[in-house]
Amino acid sequence: MSETSGPLRGRRAVVLGGTGSVGEHFVRAYLTAGADVVVPSRTAARAAELREDPAVAGLGDGLRLVVGDYVSFAGARATAEAITAEHGQVDHVVATLGSWWSGAPLWGVDDDTWQRYFVDVAAAYAAAARAWVPLLRPEGSLQLVLGASGVVPVPGASVISMAQSSLVMMRRVLAEEVGSSRRVFSIVLGNLNLRRRGWARPDFVDADDATRLSIGLASGSRPSAEFVLRRPDQAREALAAIGEDRSATGLGQAPAGDLR
Repeated sequence: MSETSGPLRGRRAVVLGGTGSVGEHFVRAYLTAGADVVVPSRTAARAAELREDPAVAGLGDGLRLVVGDYVSFAGARATAEAITAEHGQVDHVVATLGSWWSGAPLWGVDDDTWQRYFVDVAAAYAAAARAWVPLLRPEGSLQLVLGASGVVPVPGASVISMAQSSLVMMRRVLAEEVGSSRRVFSIVLGNLNLRRRGWARPDFVDADDATRLSIGLASGSRPSAEFVLRRPDQAREALAAIGEDRSATGLGQAPAGDLR
């Protein structure tokens, strides 16, 4: 375990999609909070990019990288079992999967787009839930980072909206199924200010506020819940609702983003 101090010292987290522009915010947040962080990557090159990122490299030695499939049902299960066997039982899993697409009305969505942005994305989140829920510590959490297109219709992005809305409901059903044995959260995000984009807008939610919420949920005892952060004021309200101290993670403001 990492010797770093913080609210998650002595805990272990897995960030799925941690090499991406959204996921790396969660990787940095969990490292800063003192957790050991395991990030699966489908390619060694993406894993190396994350390890060598100066914003990550300076956060101690708590990062563990695993190369393998984590989005298919069989791959997710095998990777989860391998991580648990090598690194020990996991406390928290954060899933930041998929990407944005728009460009056609529903009747204009081709078969490949339907498969990639609806079927594959929904299946990847379901695979994560199936693989990890049985392996988590009882006090741990599964956190699904989703897009606000799942709760607000976006013309021209029907395939994304349908995928995200199915995942919002998947989280709700899963929370009912696990009861008090596990905690299952969704953090539903609109436009984001992301570090890698290099620009920011005041009407976008700072990705680091989403990660502060995630850390607060992981380190607390709040039961399963859904949080929608489409605007900065909603982010502030969510943080206030869990009593999160903005200085607790030590993270500063982040630049730049887009709708996920």
